[in-house]
Order: sequence, then C-alpha cells, then structure tokens
Amino acid sequence: MRIEITSGKYGENDKIILFTSTNKNNEFREKEPITIFKLGLLVNQLAYNELQMKKGYKKRLIKRGDYFFFEEAIKEAIEMAKKDINWAESQNLEKIKDWGERWSVDIENIEARLKRTFQKSLVDFE
Repeated sequence: MRIEITSGKYGENDKIILFTSTNKNNEFREKEPITIFKLGLLVNQLAYNELQMKKGYKKRLIKRGDYFFFEEAIKEAIEMAKKDINWAESQNLEKIKDWGERWSVDIENIEARLKRTFQKSLVDFE
C-alpha cells in the first residue's frame, strides 16, 4: 500500500490522505487485502492529520480536556458493528445518516456489490 498526501482545504497543515494498493515492488495492484495493521495505519494517519489542522487547534482542545471527535466517531462506528448494524445494508441507512450528522461527517454511497458483505468474504468481490 502506498500513501500519498496532498493539501487539504482547512489550513496549511491540513492534508488529504490518498492510498494506492501496491505490491512489495511498489507496482500497482488492483486488489489488496485490508489487514488490521493497514486499517490501523490509515486511522492513525487520519487522526494525526486531524490533530495538525488549523495549526494544532484540536490538539490544544484535547490538552484542555475536550474530547477528540474523530476518536469518538470511530468508536461509535465500532459500537454500531457490535450491535449488528452493518453499514453495507440499506436498512441501516438512517442510522448511518444519524451517525454522520452527529459527527459532522459526510456519508458516501456504498456500492451495491457490498450489500451482502455478511455472506461473502472480501476476496469474493472484484
């Protein structure tokens, strides 16, 4: 996996994180398994970026004792999974919209092919 960074729109320290699937020779791969490590790496980079934005404003808020909304939003997404709320199932769309509104996160469309993730492993998707 290759991670690239470009400038974001919320100040000089805001970055947009782009990732490309590559093999060990840094050649493009169409499919790459998502491991816990890779997911952790992406979450780490997103959180790090969030704390750098606006010249570290959010980092200062945390030092003051405020909560880190990014951390809380990710925790809630995990809690939703524990409660059998699968984001890839259309019947949960309202719950996902509520999550997005609560955390000021724009939700994105989920491809129809992912609607059955409970039944199939990720390697079955093309």
